[in-house]
This record gives sequence, structure tokens and C-alpha cells, in this order.
Amino acid sequence: MFYVKETINEAVEVKIDIADNVFCQCPKCGTEVEIELSDFIGDKEFDLYGSSVCCEKCSRKFFREVSK
Repeated sequence: MFYVKETINEAVEVKIDIADNVFCQCPKCGTEVEIELSDFIGDKEFDLYGSSVCCEKCSRKFFREVSK
């Protein structure tokens, strides 16, 4: 299990499982994007810290520009 852990103070520590409800921000417009990590795990190029996912609107714009 992967999780994020943050110590708030000596009495409070929060652990959040990152298997579900994983989000990132679109690198183009900043829109919050929900992602399914299992879609990326088998990709040799996938890097949890260096990867980002574009929102649907920015992805469509990108593919329209590339296909010209």
C-alpha cells in the first residue's frame, strides 16, 4: 500500500492511502484531474513524482494541434 503521511503535531499524524482518489493538476491549465494509478504502473516511463496528466480539454487541444 502506498500512502502519504503528514505529522500535524506530536499528537496527530495523518496517513492517506493513495490507491484510490488520486488527483493531480493539469500542467497546462491547473484543473484538478482524477487519475487511476493502475493505468500507469506498467509503463516503463512512468515516474510518480515527475509525471502529470492533462485535463480532457487540454488533451483534446494538444491532439488537435499534433494532428495538423
